[in-house]
Amino acid sequence: MEWTPTVGQKVRAKIYMDNDLTDEGMGIQRYANKGDELIIRRINSGYKTCISVSHENITDRTFGVSVDEIEPV
Repeated sequence: MEWTPTVGQKVRAKIYMDNDLTDEGMGIQRYANKGDELIIRRINSGYKTCISVSHENITDRTFGVSVDEIEPV
């Protein structure tokens, strides 16, 4: 299914979203579980489109995903 993400759109995580910092001695941080509903906060276009998302109740920080890691709700 082809879709175009838009700022403010509610999406669902298709995968577990982790930040692996084990090389820096900090372990793995889980940003979102598979199936979590997220809100698109910002879209940056460049070489690869990076979409900044967060959980609905979190507005002071985001994390980046690609369009193939999320799906519209």
